Formats: sequence, structure tokens, C-alpha cells
Amino acid sequence: MPDLLTNSCAATLFHGVSAEARAALVTTLAKQQAKRTCVLLVTDPRRAQELATEAETYAQWLAPKVILEVLHFPEVPPPDIDATR
Repeated sequence: MPDLLTNSCAATLFHGVSAEARAALVTTLAKQQAKRTCVLLVTDPRRAQELATEAETYAQWLAPKVILEVLHFPEVPPPDIDATR
């Protein structure tokens, strides 16, 4: 896929991407940003974990030798979380 980000200093907004294509797009964009941190905000927190898993899977298909670390930070902590941590 060609470089989707022409200006590496500016933030880029992608909208209207179908649910089926989001993981592929997110993974491709993240792989283009070598040694940088990428943040993805989603409107539906329930979809965030699913998208993180899909992106991780797609990254393995795309380049199995290159590790893409995907971290999911839920907006609302799960009810069983230990509050003393």
C-alpha cells in the first residue's frame, strides 16, 4: 500500500472507513510510522478491544517477523478490576 501520510508532522483524520477495513488501515498506518507511537480513538468503546485484536492479527499476516504492539485502554474500567492497584 502506498504511503498514506504525506506530512509526518501533521495529524491525519480518516473517516468513512468501513468496519471491515479499519483493522487493515490502522495496521498499515502504524507500520508506516516506524519508531513512533500511534493512537487510535474509537467512538464505541465496545468496539475498541475487537479492533485492537483485529489489528494485531492483521499485523501478523502482513509481516510475521515484525511485531506491532497493540495496547487497549478501556475508557471505563471493568467491574472486577482491583481498585487497590
